[in-house]
Amino acid sequence: MKFWCYLVLLSVVLLVSCKQNPKKHISLIGTWVSHDCILKINDTTGKKTDSALFDVNTILNCSINKKGDSILIKREYRFEQNIETNTYKYGFKILNQTDSVLNLKLVSGNASIVSLKKDSAIQFIRDKYMKDETIKLEKIIFLSSGGYGSVSWLNMVIDSNKEIRYEANFDDKNRSGIFKGLLNDSFYKELINILQTCDLRNLSANNIVEFDAGNQIIIAYFNHQRKGILYFQPPVILNKLVNFLNKVYKIADIHSTKEKIEIEGAYSEIRDISRPK
Repeated sequence: MKFWCYLVLLSVVLLVSCKQNPKKHISLIGTWVSHDCILKINDTTGKKTDSALFDVNTILNCSINKKGDSILIKREYRFEQNIETNTYKYGFKILNQTDSVLNLKLVSGNASIVSLKKDSAIQFIRDKYMKDETIKLEKIIFLSSGGYGSVSWLNMVIDSNKEIRYEANFDDKNRSGIFKGLLNDSFYKELINILQTCDLRNLSANNIVEFDAGNQIIIAYFNHQRKGILYFQPPVILNKLVNFLNKVYKIADIHSTKEKIEIEGAYSEIRDISRPK
Protein backbone atom coordinates (compact mmCIF):
# COMPACT_ATOMS: atom_id res chain seq x y z
CA MET A 1 0.00 0.00 0.00
CA LYS A 2 2.79 2.38 0.92
CA PHE A 3 4.45 1.61 -2.42
CA TRP A 4 1.33 2.59 -4.39
CA CYS A 5 0.88 5.79 -2.36
CA TYR A 6 4.50 6.69 -3.05
CA LEU A 7 4.05 5.99 -6.77
CA VAL A 8 0.91 8.14 -6.99
CA LEU A 9 2.60 10.98 -5.10
CA LEU A 10 5.62 10.82 -7.43
CA SER A 11 3.36 10.93 -10.49
CA VAL A 12 1.55 14.00 -9.17
CA VAL A 13 4.87 15.78 -8.51
CA LEU A 14 6.12 15.00 -12.02
CA LEU A 15 2.85 16.18 -13.59
CA VAL A 16 2.91 19.47 -11.69
CA SER A 17 6.57 19.97 -12.57
CA CYS A 18 5.88 19.48 -16.28
CA LYS A 19 3.04 21.97 -16.21
CA GLN A 20 5.16 24.53 -14.39
CA ASN A 21 8.16 24.02 -16.68
CA PRO A 22 6.81 23.45 -20.18
CA LYS A 23 9.30 23.07 -23.04
CA LYS A 24 10.17 26.53 -24.25
CA HIS A 25 9.07 27.27 -27.80
CA ILE A 26 11.85 28.91 -29.79
CA SER A 27 10.47 31.14 -32.50
CA LEU A 28 11.98 31.54 -35.96
CA ILE A 29 10.50 35.01 -36.22
CA GLY A 30 13.22 37.65 -36.45
CA THR A 31 16.41 38.42 -38.33
CA TRP A 32 19.07 35.73 -38.70
CA VAL A 33 22.54 36.65 -39.99
CA SER A 34 25.36 34.66 -41.60
CA HIS A 35 28.32 35.91 -43.63
CA ASP A 36 26.62 35.34 -46.99
CA CYS A 37 22.90 35.35 -46.22
CA ILE A 38 20.41 37.21 -44.07
CA LEU A 39 16.99 35.77 -43.33
CA LYS A 40 14.32 38.24 -42.25
CA ILE A 41 11.43 36.09 -41.13
CA ASN A 42 8.14 37.78 -40.28
CA ASP A 43 5.86 34.80 -40.87
CA THR A 44 6.35 31.00 -41.02
CA THR A 45 2.96 29.91 -42.35
CA GLY A 46 3.58 30.68 -46.02
CA LYS A 47 0.58 32.99 -46.05
CA LYS A 48 2.49 36.26 -46.15
CA THR A 49 5.16 37.50 -48.52
CA ASP A 50 6.92 39.94 -46.22
CA SER A 51 9.82 37.64 -45.39
CA ALA A 52 13.09 38.06 -47.24
CA LEU A 53 16.20 36.13 -48.15
CA PHE A 54 19.31 38.11 -48.98
CA ASP A 55 22.46 36.69 -50.48
CA VAL A 56 25.57 38.10 -52.08
CA ASN A 57 23.85 38.61 -55.44
CA THR A 58 20.12 38.68 -54.91
CA ILE A 59 17.35 40.15 -52.80
CA LEU A 60 14.31 37.91 -52.76
CA ASN A 61 10.81 38.68 -51.53
CA CYS A 62 9.67 35.31 -50.31
CA SER A 63 7.09 33.35 -48.39
CA ILE A 64 8.42 31.02 -45.71
CA ASN A 65 6.62 27.90 -44.50
CA LYS A 66 7.85 25.82 -41.55
CA LYS A 67 6.69 22.25 -41.02
CA GLY A 68 8.42 20.19 -38.38
CA ASP A 69 12.16 20.46 -38.93
CA SER A 70 11.76 21.65 -42.53
CA ILE A 71 11.61 25.16 -43.97
CA LEU A 72 10.35 25.89 -47.47
CA ILE A 73 11.24 29.27 -48.92
CA LYS A 74 9.25 30.13 -52.04
CA ARG A 75 9.79 33.02 -54.39
CA GLU A 76 7.49 34.01 -57.23
CA TYR A 77 8.36 36.67 -59.79
CA ARG A 78 7.53 37.70 -63.31
CA PHE A 79 9.64 39.55 -65.85
CA GLU A 80 8.07 42.78 -67.14
CA GLN A 81 7.32 41.41 -70.61
CA ASN A 82 6.53 37.87 -69.49
CA ILE A 83 2.97 36.90 -68.56
CA GLU A 84 4.09 33.61 -67.01
CA THR A 85 4.93 33.60 -63.30
CA ASN A 86 8.18 31.87 -62.34
CA THR A 87 8.49 30.06 -59.02
CA TYR A 88 11.66 29.13 -57.18
CA LYS A 89 11.60 26.92 -54.10
CA TYR A 90 14.39 26.31 -51.60
CA GLY A 91 14.11 23.55 -49.01
CA PHE A 92 16.11 23.63 -45.80
CA LYS A 93 16.34 21.19 -42.91
CA ILE A 94 16.75 22.60 -39.41
CA LEU A 95 19.78 20.84 -37.95
CA ASN A 96 19.44 22.57 -34.60
CA GLN A 97 18.13 25.83 -33.17
CA THR A 98 18.50 27.83 -29.99
CA ASP A 99 17.31 31.34 -29.29
CA SER A 100 20.61 32.68 -30.63
CA VAL A 101 21.79 30.12 -33.25
CA LEU A 102 20.07 28.53 -36.24
CA ASN A 103 21.82 25.81 -38.28
CA LEU A 104 20.25 24.96 -41.63
CA LYS A 105 21.11 22.53 -44.42
CA LEU A 106 20.05 23.15 -48.00
CA VAL A 107 18.34 20.00 -49.28
CA SER A 108 16.63 21.25 -52.45
CA GLY A 109 16.47 24.23 -54.77
CA ASN A 110 18.73 26.38 -56.89
CA ALA A 111 21.87 26.38 -54.75
CA SER A 112 23.64 29.15 -56.67
CA ILE A 113 21.01 31.69 -55.61
CA VAL A 114 21.69 31.21 -51.91
CA SER A 115 25.49 30.83 -52.16
CA LEU A 116 25.27 27.24 -50.94
CA LYS A 117 25.93 23.79 -52.29
CA LYS A 118 23.25 21.16 -51.83
CA ASP A 119 23.54 19.34 -48.49
CA SER A 120 25.88 22.04 -47.17
CA ALA A 121 25.19 23.60 -43.78
CA ILE A 122 25.06 27.26 -42.87
CA GLN A 123 24.97 28.83 -39.42
CA PHE A 124 22.88 31.91 -38.67
CA ILE A 125 23.06 34.09 -35.56
CA ARG A 126 20.03 36.03 -34.36
CA ASP A 127 20.87 39.68 -34.98
CA LYS A 128 20.52 40.82 -31.36
CA TYR A 129 23.33 38.43 -30.39
CA MET A 130 25.74 39.68 -33.07
CA LYS A 131 27.19 42.64 -31.18
CA ASP A 132 30.74 42.26 -29.85
CA GLU A 133 31.34 45.27 -27.62
CA THR A 134 34.91 44.14 -26.93
CA ILE A 135 35.95 45.34 -30.41
CA LYS A 136 38.17 48.43 -29.91
CA LEU A 137 39.13 50.19 -33.14
CA GLU A 138 42.68 51.41 -33.63
CA LYS A 139 42.38 52.33 -37.30
CA ILE A 140 40.62 51.16 -40.46
CA ILE A 141 41.99 51.45 -44.00
CA PHE A 142 39.80 51.44 -47.10
CA LEU A 143 41.32 51.03 -50.57
CA SER A 144 39.12 51.16 -53.65
CA SER A 145 39.64 51.19 -57.41
CA GLY A 146 37.32 51.16 -60.37
CA GLY A 147 39.54 48.62 -62.12
CA TYR A 148 39.48 47.55 -65.78
CA GLY A 149 41.08 50.76 -67.06
CA SER A 150 39.29 53.14 -64.71
CA VAL A 151 41.43 55.97 -63.37
CA SER A 152 39.28 56.42 -60.23
CA TRP A 153 40.72 55.28 -56.93
CA LEU A 154 40.47 56.04 -53.21
CA ASN A 155 42.91 55.40 -50.34
CA MET A 156 41.44 56.28 -46.94
CA VAL A 157 42.23 55.77 -43.26
CA ILE A 158 40.15 56.50 -40.14
CA ASP A 159 41.73 56.19 -36.69
CA SER A 160 40.56 55.98 -33.08
CA ASN A 161 40.99 59.74 -32.70
CA LYS A 162 38.15 60.12 -35.24
CA GLU A 163 40.59 61.56 -37.76
CA ILE A 164 39.87 60.77 -41.41
CA ARG A 165 42.53 61.14 -44.12
CA TYR A 166 42.27 60.21 -47.75
CA GLU A 167 43.84 60.65 -51.15
CA ALA A 168 41.68 60.12 -54.23
CA ASN A 169 41.29 60.59 -57.94
CA PHE A 170 37.68 60.92 -59.09
CA ASP A 171 35.81 62.28 -62.09
CA ASP A 172 34.63 64.95 -59.63
CA LYS A 173 37.81 67.01 -59.33
CA ASN A 174 36.47 68.82 -56.26
CA ARG A 175 36.79 65.54 -54.38
CA SER A 176 40.13 64.59 -55.91
CA GLY A 177 43.40 65.28 -54.10
CA ILE A 178 44.51 64.90 -50.49
CA PHE A 179 42.09 65.64 -47.64
CA LYS A 180 41.90 65.33 -43.87
CA GLY A 181 39.41 66.11 -41.14
CA LEU A 182 37.42 64.71 -38.24
CA LEU A 183 34.36 62.50 -37.95
CA ASN A 184 31.70 63.89 -35.65
CA ASP A 185 30.55 61.76 -32.71
CA SER A 186 27.49 60.46 -34.55
CA PHE A 187 29.45 59.16 -37.56
CA TYR A 188 32.14 57.63 -35.37
CA LYS A 189 29.58 55.84 -33.18
CA GLU A 190 27.92 54.52 -36.34
CA LEU A 191 31.26 53.13 -37.54
CA ILE A 192 31.98 51.46 -34.20
CA ASN A 193 28.50 49.92 -34.06
CA ILE A 194 28.92 48.50 -37.58
CA LEU A 195 32.34 47.03 -36.71
CA GLN A 196 30.93 45.44 -33.56
CA THR A 197 28.05 43.78 -35.43
CA CYS A 198 29.77 42.39 -38.58
CA ASP A 199 31.52 39.40 -36.95
CA LEU A 200 34.83 41.13 -37.62
CA ARG A 201 36.93 38.58 -35.73
CA ASN A 202 35.76 35.69 -37.92
CA LEU A 203 35.74 37.28 -41.36
CA SER A 204 38.05 35.51 -43.77
CA ALA A 205 40.39 37.24 -46.22
CA ASN A 206 41.79 36.37 -49.62
CA ASN A 207 45.39 37.48 -49.26
CA ILE A 208 46.54 38.23 -52.81
CA VAL A 209 44.81 40.99 -54.74
CA GLU A 210 45.20 41.98 -58.36
CA PHE A 211 44.14 45.59 -58.15
CA ASP A 212 43.30 45.85 -61.85
CA ALA A 213 40.25 43.67 -61.17
CA GLY A 214 38.53 46.52 -59.35
CA ASN A 215 38.68 44.92 -55.91
CA GLN A 216 38.19 46.81 -52.69
CA ILE A 217 40.22 46.17 -49.56
CA ILE A 218 39.47 46.81 -45.90
CA ILE A 219 42.31 46.53 -43.39
CA ALA A 220 41.14 46.82 -39.80
CA TYR A 221 43.39 47.22 -36.77
CA PHE A 222 41.56 46.43 -33.53
CA ASN A 223 42.45 45.01 -30.10
CA HIS A 224 46.12 44.72 -31.16
CA GLN A 225 45.07 42.55 -34.12
CA ARG A 226 45.09 43.11 -37.86
CA LYS A 227 42.44 41.85 -40.26
CA GLY A 228 42.77 42.25 -44.02
CA ILE A 229 39.59 41.70 -46.05
CA LEU A 230 39.49 41.59 -49.83
CA TYR A 231 36.35 41.50 -51.94
CA PHE A 232 35.16 42.11 -55.45
CA GLN A 233 31.56 41.93 -54.26
CA PRO A 234 31.31 42.11 -50.46
CA PRO A 235 29.64 39.38 -48.40
CA VAL A 236 26.24 40.43 -47.12
CA ILE A 237 27.49 40.84 -43.56
CA LEU A 238 29.87 43.59 -44.75
CA ASN A 239 27.28 45.62 -46.68
CA LYS A 240 26.74 48.20 -43.94
CA LEU A 241 30.47 48.74 -43.45
CA VAL A 242 31.14 49.07 -47.19
CA ASN A 243 28.24 51.51 -47.62
CA PHE A 244 29.52 53.59 -44.69
CA LEU A 245 33.09 53.74 -46.04
CA ASN A 246 31.85 54.66 -49.50
CA LYS A 247 29.88 57.63 -48.17
CA VAL A 248 31.74 58.92 -45.12
CA TYR A 249 34.41 60.88 -47.01
CA LYS A 250 31.63 62.76 -48.81
CA ILE A 251 29.87 63.91 -45.64
CA ALA A 252 32.68 64.25 -43.08
CA ASP A 253 34.06 67.65 -42.09
CA ILE A 254 37.24 67.66 -44.22
CA HIS A 255 39.61 70.11 -45.89
CA SER A 256 42.28 69.78 -48.55
CA THR A 257 45.89 69.51 -47.47
CA LYS A 258 49.34 69.27 -49.06
CA GLU A 259 50.47 66.92 -46.30
CA LYS A 260 51.51 63.59 -47.82
CA ILE A 261 49.43 60.68 -46.56
CA GLU A 262 51.13 57.31 -46.19
CA ILE A 263 48.50 54.59 -46.30
CA GLU A 264 49.36 50.91 -46.08
CA GLY A 265 48.75 49.01 -49.33
CA ALA A 266 48.24 52.09 -51.50
CA TYR A 267 49.61 52.36 -55.04
CA SER A 268 50.59 48.68 -55.39
CA GLU A 269 49.38 46.86 -58.47
CA ILE A 270 49.41 43.57 -56.58
CA ARG A 271 48.86 43.54 -52.84
CA ASP A 272 49.49 40.96 -50.19
CA ILE A 273 47.08 41.92 -47.41
CA SER A 274 47.99 39.02 -45.14
CA ARG A 275 50.62 41.18 -43.41
CA PRO A 276 51.49 44.87 -43.04
CA LYS A 277 54.25 46.31 -45.16
